[in-house]
Amino acid sequence: MNKVKVMIVDDSSIVRKILGDIITADPNLEVVDKVSNGKIALTKLTISKPDIITLDIEMPELNGLETLKALKQIDQKTKVIMCSSLTKASAKTTLEALSLGANDFITKPEGGVSPAVIFETLKKELIPKIYSACEIVRNTSFKTQHVLNPASVQNYRVDLVVIGVSTGGPSALEHVIPKLPGNLAVPVIVVQHMPPVFTKSLAERLNSLSALKVMEAFDGQEIFAGGVFIAPGGKHIVLDRLNLATTVIRTNEDPPENSCRPAVDVLFRSAATTFGKNTLALVMTGMGYDGTKGGKQIVDIGGQLIIQDKETSVVWGMPGAIAEAGFAQAILPLDNIAQDILTRVYKFRSLRRV
Repeated sequence: MNKVKVMIVDDSSIVRKILGDIITADPNLEVVDKVSNGKIALTKLTISKPDIITLDIEMPELNGLETLKALKQIDQKTKVIMCSSLTKASAKTTLEALSLGANDFITKPEGGVSPAVIFETLKKELIPKIYSACEIVRNTSFKTQHVLNPASVQNYRVDLVVIGVSTGGPSALEHVIPKLPGNLAVPVIVVQHMPPVFTKSLAERLNSLSALKVMEAFDGQEIFAGGVFIAPGGKHIVLDRLNLATTVIRTNEDPPENSCRPAVDVLFRSAATTFGKNTLALVMTGMGYDGTKGGKQIVDIGGQLIIQDKETSVVWGMPGAIAEAGFAQAILPLDNIAQDILTRVYKFRSLRRV
C-alpha cells in the first residue's frame, strides 16, 4: 500500500523533530512537510498534498483553530489531528476543533520531562490515531452485524443510562446529549476517554448546549434525574447505592483497564451491580473494545445495550466489538440515538416526555 502522507504543523522545532522521527519510523507513514505555522501550511497544501495533518493549537501568524477553519473551506478530505497542551484554554479550543471537523487530538507532555519520554508518550498516542483516522487498520473482522431479536428480550424500566465513548466522542455526544430534554426522568453517566482538564471542558461545553445539567463528576456526588455526569479524566468511576433513593459516585485511581482510566467496563460493571436490569447502556464511536465485557454483564442481568452504527462512527472499534459479539439490542445511526434513548426511558413510565 502507498504510504500515508503526513504534514507536521508546529511552531516548536523540537516538537517538529520528535513528531517527524515518530512518523518516519513507521513503515506505513511518511513526512511530506514540516512547517512552523498554519499560514505556511495552507500555502503548501497543494504542493505537499498530505493525507493527514498534525496541527498545533498555539502558533503565531495563524493558530490551529484558524488554520482548521481555513483548511475545511479548502479541503474537506484531509484528516487533522490536533496537538494540545494540558491546559484549560487548550482543552476548550481542542473541543471546538473537534466540533469543526478535526478527527482527533493528542496531548503534549508537560514540561520537565526528557525528550525520550516525550517521544514514547507521543508515539503511543499519535500512531494509533493516525492509523484510525486514515483507516490503515480496518475492523475487517466485523463482517456481520448481529442484533438481538427485540421480541426475545424482556425489557425492564430504565432507571439509569450509562454511555461509553472514545475517539470521535465529543462530537458524537454533542449529537445526543443536547437532544435530550432537561426533565429527563433518569440520570446519565458518561465515560469518555480523555485526560484530566479535558473532561471538565467537555462537561462545560455540553452543559452550554443542553437543557440537561451536565457536569464533571466528583467523588461522593449524588446522581439525579436530569443530570449528566462525565467521568473525570484519569479516574475510574463506580456507583455506590446508599438506599433506594440515593446513589453516589465514587472515583478511584485503580489500574487502567483496556489501557484506559476512566474505563467504560468499570462503569458498566458497577451499573450492572447497582441498577441491574434497570440499566440502559450505550456504546458509541471509539478505538478498542472497552465496554464489551461490562456491556455483556448488563445484558446478562437483564439490562439493555444499544450501539452506534459503523457508518456514523469515527472508529467502529468499541461498538463494532459488541456488534460482533452479538448482544446489542439495536445498532443505530448517530442521529437516531437520542430518540431511541427517550423511547426506552419512557416505555414503562406514564410521565409525558417533552
